[in-house]
Amino acid sequence: MMNSHTFRRLGLRGPSVKGSPLSGFTLVELLLVMAIIIAMTALMGPVISGILGGSQVSAGVETVQGALTTARQIAATKNRLVEFRLISMKDPANPLSSSAIRAVQILENRESGLTPIGKLRPLPSGIIIGTNTDLTSLAALVTNNGDMRLPNVGTGYTYGCFHFKQDGSTDLLTLVPGTNAIMTLYDGKMPGTPPKNFATLMIEPATGTAVLYRP
Repeated sequence: MMNSHTFRRLGLRGPSVKGSPLSGFTLVELLLVMAIIIAMTALMGPVISGILGGSQVSAGVETVQGALTTARQIAATKNRLVEFRLISMKDPANPLSSSAIRAVQILENRESGLTPIGKLRPLPSGIIIGTNTDLTSLAALVTNNGDMRLPNVGTGYTYGCFHFKQDGSTDLLTLVPGTNAIMTLYDGKMPGTPPKNFATLMIEPATGTAVLYRP
C-alpha cells in the first residue's frame, strides 16, 4: 500500500490532508497576495491614467487638425471665406461643469450667409482647449454669443472665430497681432496648468498651416 512517503519518493503528490501544508494556500498567504495586488494597483493607477489621458489628447489634436485642414482646403478650392470657430460650452454629459472650449466648428461663407460644413466637432470627453492666453492666444478672440443651435446645448454657448481666406492664409495677424497663434489641448480634470499630458498647435497666419508641439 502506497503511503505519503512513497508518493514523495516517487515525485508524486499524495492525497491532501486537511490542515496539511499540501492542502492549499493558508489565510496568511492569501492576505499577502491580496496586499501585493492592491499595492501594484495603487502604483500603476497614475501610469495607466496618464496613458489614457495622453491618448485622449491625441484624439483631440486629430479633431482640431482635421477641422483646420478641411477649412483651409475648402477656402482655397471653393474660393470662399471659411470661418473657424472655437466653441465654449459646458460638458453635455455634466450640466454642473464649467464652460470651456470643448468643440470646434467650420462654416462656409455662401451668398445666402454662413453655412456649417459638416457636423459640430466635439473634443473627446474631458479634453479642453485652455483659455489661459499664455497657453492659448486664440482665447483672446472676441467672444460672441451662440447664433446657431448646436446638438445638446442649443444656443447656450459662446465662441471666438477667425477666417481662412481664398489663398489659404488667415486673418489671425489682425485678430491677435504681435503674438503666436496657438491653442493648447489637455485634460481639464487633471491638475496643473497645463497638466503633464498636453499638446499645442501653432497656426502660421500667412499660410494657414498648423504645427504640433508636444512635451
